[in-house]
Order: sequence, then structure tokens, then C-alpha cells
Amino acid sequence: MDPTSWIGRSETATETISPEPLRRWAATLGFGPETVADGTALPPVAHWGYFRPAIPADGLMADGHSEINGLLPSDLEHPRRMWAGGTLTFHEPLRVGDAARRISVVEDVVHKTGRSGSLLFITVHHRIERDDGTLLIDERQDMVRRAPPRPDEVKPDPTQSPTDPTWSKPYSADALKLFRYSAVTFNGHRIHYDRDYSRDVEHYPSLVVHGPMLATLLMALAEEKSGEALATFAYRALSPTFEDEVFTLNGSPTTNGAGHGAEMFVAGSDGRLAMRGEATFSPA
Repeated sequence: MDPTSWIGRSETATETISPEPLRRWAATLGFGPETVADGTALPPVAHWGYFRPAIPADGLMADGHSEINGLLPSDLEHPRRMWAGGTLTFHEPLRVGDAARRISVVEDVVHKTGRSGSLLFITVHHRIERDDGTLLIDERQDMVRRAPPRPDEVKPDPTQSPTDPTWSKPYSADALKLFRYSAVTFNGHRIHYDRDYSRDVEHYPSLVVHGPMLATLLMALAEEKSGEALATFAYRALSPTFEDEVFTLNGSPTTNGAGHGAEMFVAGSDGRLAMRGEATFSPA
């Protein structure tokens, strides 16, 4: 199948926003609403714990993903998957008790060849709406699919992080935290909980910290340090981080003609730039 034929595929997932996934989200990450009841607003990207399809085990690929006949079909030439980045616009909060839907459309698929081999760059557009049609969150996710790893594959030298952020906070994720985040987001990708698979098949040194977890932590830091609510957030994963690695969450406030925000980034234990993010805040 020509992967560009996926462009235009769509699916709609509906869910009534129940309290338990939000409680598990907060317990896993260590922050969130102190009490959860009808009307409680979900923090940024806690919707990633909802709208997850319940695919039986026989519908999964070898790496634990469920993309066989769904929105993004399987592609044996590009079996390795990575959530590379995305952009989010927060219009109104999604709340516990809302009857909501996520409408997802494949916007683009681009094939390129790089130093690591054949690559597919995929953009999926999500709209999170209440059932009355009110747009709550507008999101684009960028994903990369890669060819199988080669023994002689040369990894590019990582970019070094800035050294003078205004805000900085150390963080590490052990195997239990990674497993719980996989569970709360119903993410079956084995690089996050199966150490043998991550090392022997994907050739990582250990379990990989979820890119969405890093983005979530950056968004939480931006709101915590600024004292303001996010209006938008854009992020890009640049280098993986691993279980038990002490990385830092960092940011600095910015001001420009369009308003104010923050430049955010994750720095690995060796100073490499793992993720870059850009936040803007809602007007007071």
C-alpha cells in the first residue's frame, strides 16, 4: 500500500469523561487536581488518557502498537514508530462529565530518505469537541515511521541544550513510572516497558521515556512557574531519554508582539537537547 493513500483517513472516538482516568493520570505523574468530581477541568493534555481504542491482543503488532487496520495501517517497510512532536491550542477545558468526541484526520504523509534510512513523516489532526460541537482542543501530532534498525546505523551527534534557563527542575522516571504512564494512556509500545525488546530489537540502551510524558512535564512546568494557563504549546522530540536518567525540565519566559509565553526544553543528563517546546499563555 502506498502510505500517501492514508491521507484523508478519519475516525471519531466518543467518550464521557469519567473521573477515574484523571485520578490515575494525576497519581502517575505526581500532580493534577487535588479533588476530582463532575466539572473538574482536565489539565493540559490529560485528554491523552481518554479516547483510547480497546484493541484485543490479536490485533496488535509485534511492537505492541495497534495500527493494523486503523487510522494508520501497518507498514512492514517502516515498523519503527516515534511520536515526534505536535502543536496544541487550548480553547476551553475538557471537564469531567463532558460527553465528548475526538475527530482525527490524517493530514499528510511524506516519504524521505535520511542517514538512518527510509522515513515516513505523518501528521494527524485531532479536534476534541463536546457533543454540542464546541471546540475545546485543536491538536496536530507529528509521527515518524522508520525502516528497521541496521547494525551499522550511525546516530547523529546530539544538539546541546541551552545553559542558562530561568526555570530548571530535575526529574527521572523509573520502570514503574514508565509502566504506569503506558497503562494510563493505554500505550502498548514495548520500548517503554519491555527492556529486552527495547535493547535487542530497537537497539536502545534501556527503556525509553515517552515523548508525550516529556511534553506533559514541560507544559506543567510552564503553568507552574508562570502561574498562567496555556493557550498553545508546540513541541518537538530531538533525542530520547531513558529510565532512571536524571534529566532536567527547563524554561524561560518570553515576550513578543503577539503576547507572552515561554521557551521550554528537556536536557538529558549529559546536556543533550531531548525536547524543545514553545508555550504561549492565555490573556489575563
